[in-house]
Parts: sequence; structure tokens; C-alpha cells
Amino acid sequence: MYTVIIKIKNVKDGVKGNSIIPCVFVNYNDKKCGGLFIMIKDKEYYKKKAEKIAKYIDLISKSLKNEKTEKQQIIEGLEDAYKDWQQKEEYFKWVTDPDLIDYSIYAIKASKIKYSYFLKKAKEMGNK
Repeated sequence: MYTVIIKIKNVKDGVKGNSIIPCVFVNYNDKKCGGLFIMIKDKEYYKKKAEKIAKYIDLISKSLKNEKTEKQQIIEGLEDAYKDWQQKEEYFKWVTDPDLIDYSIYAIKASKIKYSYFLKKAKEMGNK
């Protein structure tokens, strides 16, 4: 069973619009017939559409489940900033090139500022 959507192009009687007619066709391709444009859609077409919709619904529901509260984001950011700071400190211990020493000093300062920011946000959140 197929659904045929007929779009009337050449209208002489003043009737315009689409007519949807259930029909059985062997050919799956679009057909042109006089002033009518006939588009044939079968079960597979609608099945694929339904699968795409289900896929998008699944993606949206997963993204909504993965949303974290502001408190969780701040705590996670604080932990990540602290780890980053410690890694930069460790890197500083091992570098010997003067340019890399300068880089590591700036990187440590930047990671301390980031850690301070998240610490300040966590304290503000604790006072609420």
C-alpha cells in the first residue's frame, strides 16, 4: 500500500491544493502525468522517517540527562583547575630550556587564576 500525493499544477476549474489518495503502485519513482504531479511514497519512506525521529528524540533525551546543575559544574571546574595547576607545577620541575621555563611560569599563573575563580564561585555558592 502506498500513499500518493497529487499536486494539481494546471488548474482550469479553480480547484487548488493537494489530494492524498491511498493507492497501489509497482513503480516507486516520481511520475509526471499531464497537469498532475504524482509523488509515490511507500512504507519504507515512512519507516525511515520514523527511525530518524526516534534517533533525534534519543539524542535530545540523552543531552537533557547529561545536563549538570550549576553546583556540579562549579565543583567539577574547581577539581579540573586544581589538577591542571598541579600538572603545570610538575611540568615546571622538569623543564630546562629558558623559553619553556618562562612558558611554564605563565601557565602556572594562569592555572592559579582559574583555580581562584572556581574557588570564589564555590564560596559564593556556599553562602547562598
